[in-house]
Amino acid sequence: MKTLNKGEGSNRFRYQSFRERVETLQVTTALRKVGKQGALDEIETSYFHDALTRWRDLNLSATYKEFIIRVLPLSNSLAQLLYHQKDIVDLLDTYITRADSLALEPLLDLTTMLAKDLQSEFYPFYPRLLRSILDLLRFRDVQVVEWTFHCIAYLYKFLANDIVLQPLDTYRMISPYLGAQEVRSYIRRFTAQSFAYLLRRTRGKPLSILIAGIMEDVRLHPSTAYVEGVAELFFEAVRSVDHHLHSRTAILLRDILAS
Repeated sequence: MKTLNKGEGSNRFRYQSFRERVETLQVTTALRKVGKQGALDEIETSYFHDALTRWRDLNLSATYKEFIIRVLPLSNSLAQLLYHQKDIVDLLDTYITRADSLALEPLLDLTTMLAKDLQSEFYPFYPRLLRSILDLLRFRDVQVVEWTFHCIAYLYKFLANDIVLQPLDTYRMISPYLGAQEVRSYIRRFTAQSFAYLLRRTRGKPLSILIAGIMEDVRLHPSTAYVEGVAELFFEAVRSVDHHLHSRTAILLRDILAS
């Protein structure tokens, strides 16, 4: 993969190996960027429609052109978006499942924009779409990995208030990618980084249930990879900036040690 050379040397571009590109990915930055986007000018429009038309100029793949033709008549206004939400989700799921790498970036972005528009109304569709999105991690493509985890991070952010009521449901979907099944080490790392956000957001009884469920699953599947993945999840949950511990550390450790 040819990338801009930011180091020494006269060549403007240099080739990076797959491993080098993976090491430079910053999945958690997606969570820090959420909330900084400008508000919509009018309530009649939607983030989904704005993104749909923006990507029409940026992505010329046949798959995305086909998707636009089918979804645009359903989403010209916020009222249409609300009325046709199931049909739009069906289309997103269908085209994401096709796994056309040329169209995945806009499709994943549109998924997060739909979640931002619908908020809690999106949540019933969330498990189905999350499974389809996670399935993309089978591809050994750095860009697809990056787009996928950014999409997951945004979904966690926009739907956190609903997810944290029953976070174990989400954990059971992502646990294979923490090492409960055989996955590459960087997949475990990015899964831990993204889910750590939800772990910190969870409070009270749901937190105790979540951590107890995690520890029980580790006891049932005590592979080295899974133990390391869960350890990395807990580390990411208590880590804060500048080598400090997160303010939730004491509460998280209490439930971890109690399990």
